[in-house]
Amino acid sequence: MGVWRSLVLLSFCQCCLQWAAAASKVPQVYQQWETAEEFPQPKWRIGAESPGGVDPSPQMTLNVPFDGAPIGAEIAVDYLEAPAVEGTESLLAEGPKDGDKAKGAKLPGKGAIMSLSMLLFLCAGLLAIAKKKGAAAPAAPTEEEITSKPPDMSDEEYMKMRLERVQKIFHTAEKMATLVGSPEASGVVLNIQKALENAKKEEDPSTVEEHLKLANGEIGELHQLLREYIEALDNTYSRTPPLPVLALKEGDKDVPIMQVINDIRRTSCVRGAVYVLNSLREKSEREWKFFRKLAKHITKIPNYQDENDEQKLEHVITGVEYLKSMGISKAHDLGLGEKMKEIAVEGLHEMICRDRMEDVLHFENDLDLLKISVTAMQRRHPPPGIEPEEYTHACSVLESRLGDLQGVVDDMYAHLVDMQQSRSLQVAFTSSGKLEVTLEMAKDELRAVRKDAASVDMGFDAVGKRGKELIPDKVFQAPNTVSSEQRTIRERLRKLRREIEKYQRDRARNPDDQSNRLNDSIPANILSSIQGTETATEVILNNVTEKQGNILHMAGQQEVTQIVRDHYSQLVALRTAQFTTEMLDLDAKLFLVLEEELRRQIQEGEEAASFVFPEDSSSAKKLLRLKRHFDEEIRGVTRSRSLTDAGESLLKTRAILDNMNYLIREALMHP
Repeated sequence: MGVWRSLVLLSFCQCCLQWAAAASKVPQVYQQWETAEEFPQPKWRIGAESPGGVDPSPQMTLNVPFDGAPIGAEIAVDYLEAPAVEGTESLLAEGPKDGDKAKGAKLPGKGAIMSLSMLLFLCAGLLAIAKKKGAAAPAAPTEEEITSKPPDMSDEEYMKMRLERVQKIFHTAEKMATLVGSPEASGVVLNIQKALENAKKEEDPSTVEEHLKLANGEIGELHQLLREYIEALDNTYSRTPPLPVLALKEGDKDVPIMQVINDIRRTSCVRGAVYVLNSLREKSEREWKFFRKLAKHITKIPNYQDENDEQKLEHVITGVEYLKSMGISKAHDLGLGEKMKEIAVEGLHEMICRDRMEDVLHFENDLDLLKISVTAMQRRHPPPGIEPEEYTHACSVLESRLGDLQGVVDDMYAHLVDMQQSRSLQVAFTSSGKLEVTLEMAKDELRAVRKDAASVDMGFDAVGKRGKELIPDKVFQAPNTVSSEQRTIRERLRKLRREIEKYQRDRARNPDDQSNRLNDSIPANILSSIQGTETATEVILNNVTEKQGNILHMAGQQEVTQIVRDHYSQLVALRTAQFTTEMLDLDAKLFLVLEEELRRQIQEGEEAASFVFPEDSSSAKKLLRLKRHFDEEIRGVTRSRSLTDAGESLLKTRAILDNMNYLIREALMHP
């Protein structure tokens, strides 16, 4: 029984060893390697259309190697290269010998048990090793293994296999030629095609090999052309104008633009435009650094030699397509930046001019009131204790000083006209500073004149009974002035209303396409503000006309002062309506630009999300999480009910897009 038991167990052990050694050769394990020449390449599709009016490149496919090995290195999976247990090969190759059986029969019982225990222990260990090896993927072959002909393959079969591989690379070569876009590249593609066609016609393996060598040489030439194209892309990108800058100077000192904005009222659209512009500049600086880094990286990849360099070639194309997409993105950024700068400059320019205009109007109102009082003084008898000649001289001096101040006011108005016509933000800012200094000096002089007038006649501010004659001519001309400006404002508002209503009609024709649009409440609010501004200008004109009629029936001594004050308050209100009209026009422009940016970000998000990382990799999971977060924030943008909220939300989504692109760029630099 001991002998038979030993034989059975030994046979079982041998079978176990054979099974274990064969476990690593099961079809599903080797299936991946059998198709190693067709590594599934992850792809990132860039759409055929891009926002912003920039013609994109033809549809591109970005491929990134996912094997984790550096470009040009041998593909190897560490856990597949564990050494086999020593002696396993001899045990698998040789069966039990007769002599061994005989010796086994003569073993004493204790020795047999010891031997069997050792064999069982060895069997268990081999089973564990076989299980571990069977669970792993096969090691990728080295370049020499790919190049050398398998021993069980004929020369004809080997050349056919190589021809198929080069034929596959030919499609990659066509993509390269499309990227380069030169007649020379197209000619190289024709040469490759001709070499492959000749190879297909031949039966002699050596002749086929010559044609394949020729085809590979032409592909290498195309790779060199692509390298030159990368350098051209780099030069073009380097010459691309930088994003526009909003900069102001006060003398030799730089003035932070946000400081100017914070000092001005009602700057929502301008603030939003500046935020977006600053964000674009930061993005541009980051992308410029990466562009140079990636261009340098893929330029250093060794030139294509034969079909074993397929992955190198794919990686180069990946990089070139991404570089090209970055160039398209830069063009979009430039267009968007120019629009944002235009909105910011126009808005700030208008705000600066408006503030100085209001300041001058308020000063002129105070000046006219003081002039009326001094004129009334001249028409009264001198106060007790003051000689008539002395009183008359004092009034003349006051009148002369007020005349000088009127000259300052006229100069300030001329200065304001120059500011408005210049359309230069720096000119407006510098002129505004100078005008502010002049205005402060004029206010000091006006206070001094008032103080001197009070010292001459304590009742100087009491208007006489003949007050109507003291009203300035500009007050009587107010209805005509206001009516003309009101018509100008109304025409601009009507034009703006027509544009927005046309936009709303166009939007209504595509009710299903709401995911890439800003909230309907924003243009609706602009229309509401247009209506409110139109009503305000009509009220101003009616008030001025009504006041004009009241002048003819004035009775009280103080009504002159009130009429003048009302006159200037209506002028200030009219300037406010003009400013509001300008801001509404900028709001409408900003709305369209932000909606364009929304569509562009959605497209960029889809393109970034279509980049394929290795399945179940940490980068793939991160990209998925970022895309979900991006989609959620995009919905927040479409729900925003104001331009300020929409602009801030788009800054958040842009930051998420930057993170998505960071993952992609890491893959491009470290495949």
